[in-house]
Amino acid sequence: MGLSPAARVGMMTVVAFILLGLVFLQIGKVGPDVGEKYHVMFDDVQGLQVRSSVHLSGVRIGYVSDIELNSQNRVDVTIVVTRDGAKLFSSDYFVYTIASNILGDKWLDIKPGAVPEGVEPIATDEVVMGTTPISLEQLAQEGSQLMEELRGSIAALNEIVGDDTFKKDVKVTVNNIRDISANLKDASGDARQLMSELRVRMANIAGTMENVIDNASATVAQLRSDAAEIGGNVRNTTSTVNNLVQGNASNLNAIVMNLRQMSSSLKNTASALENVADDPQMRGDILAIAANIRKVSEEVAGIAGDIRTVTGDPQVQEDLRETVHNVREASGSVKRVTQKVEGAVDKFPSGLSL
Repeated sequence: MGLSPAARVGMMTVVAFILLGLVFLQIGKVGPDVGEKYHVMFDDVQGLQVRSSVHLSGVRIGYVSDIELNSQNRVDVTIVVTRDGAKLFSSDYFVYTIASNILGDKWLDIKPGAVPEGVEPIATDEVVMGTTPISLEQLAQEGSQLMEELRGSIAALNEIVGDDTFKKDVKVTVNNIRDISANLKDASGDARQLMSELRVRMANIAGTMENVIDNASATVAQLRSDAAEIGGNVRNTTSTVNNLVQGNASNLNAIVMNLRQMSSSLKNTASALENVADDPQMRGDILAIAANIRKVSEEVAGIAGDIRTVTGDPQVQEDLRETVHNVREASGSVKRVTQKVEGAVDKFPSGLSL
């Protein structure tokens, strides 16, 4: 049995009311009011309305429940998060801003950022700072200012380009650039020619260096050979000297002993001269003896030095050191005696002599 026309009309009316209610719910953003409340502080909400959606990463998680203006003329936006599992963090990690489309719809948009481990979500009723976006009016105003500046720049450029003096300067500059390009072209050709000549010279230098290295190698080899020969001669000479010294060791020891005794005698004689240097009757003899002692001391020191160079016997070296010491003391005594005698002579009146 079919439905009567009145029943059909009634059924269609009920379906229309149901669809109309769904449209009203969607347009009015009516939804569950149960959720956690948070506060977002803005300088300007740009026409955001109560019941506007709240989106997190593009997903609706709640709505705007209240908008109030505080005593500092800042806007306190209360949002209700109705979606389970949605966690909000402070503005250090999340960006709270207002988004819109070309139809004029606005919503509170939350853009998440990287949150380190251990950071806790914000508590219910906690306040976070929002970021006010740039409005279309601000963009239009800034665009208008940029256009005005661009027009002024274009006008100034046209004025400069239209100046006859500027045109002449540009022509001169272009001609100079052409001359510079020609000069650079010529310089490039000269540089290529110079590089070619340098390559030839470098090849000649390389050949010369090879000859020099070969000659140097031959010279070094000859020097090595000569050095080896000289070394052999030196070794032979050293061996000869050593044999000579060893063969005359007894004579050498006797000479060193005589030198030691002579140096001791020179030392004692010089000391004795110091004791009689004040005698005016012996000054002439004292000076002569002092001169002889100085001469003999120098000869003894020279002989001791020569012997020291040809022997390494420790006892001989010790005797030579003592000989040189005695000679030095004798020379010191002679020097003092000479100073005393010459000082006494200077004190005599003119016309007197020793």
